[in-house]
Amino acid sequence: LIGSTAFQAKLKALRWEEYEMNERKPRIVGSHDAVVHAMAVAGDGTLYTGSNAGTIRVWHPLDHQLRNQPPRVLCGHTKRVSALCISRSTGTLYSGSSDSTIRAWSGDGTCIRTLIGQVSKVRSLAVGRLKVYSGSADSFVRVWSEEDGTLLYTVPHGDEVFAVALG
Repeated sequence: LIGSTAFQAKLKALRWEEYEMNERKPRIVGSHDAVVHAMAVAGDGTLYTGSNAGTIRVWHPLDHQLRNQPPRVLCGHTKRVSALCISRSTGTLYSGSSDSTIRAWSGDGTCIRTLIGQVSKVRSLAVGRLKVYSGSADSFVRVWSEEDGTLLYTVPHGDEVFAVALG
């Protein structure tokens, strides 16, 4: 599944198989309440979008029963949601925000944990090896335990961190 969004906050989705079969026009899934700054796709095709309004929306573009229903809205951040990632091992959704918080969300949309120790705007997130990695405006990469959310390491970067990735 390919998800995309632009300044107008319209979310479009396209299954790669459909693109290869020359059905090259993405389907508009819906519109967000504000500009979208982050997106993540789960293994089942569920799309998560995070916006300027501090909300996360949950979309189901591949599920014929759910795709025409309004998206579920996850609330908890007070400023822009700037990063989203999904743990492959647990299915947990992680969101990072300009409100300097990282939240962990269960599959039913419940905030199960707020990671404590972030002191600046979260710019990026990655998850793997049972750890969550955050890059922030205060020039640090932080490493968290995925199991209990404790801060394990604070790694100086020397400049504002806009992206983290694992390999």
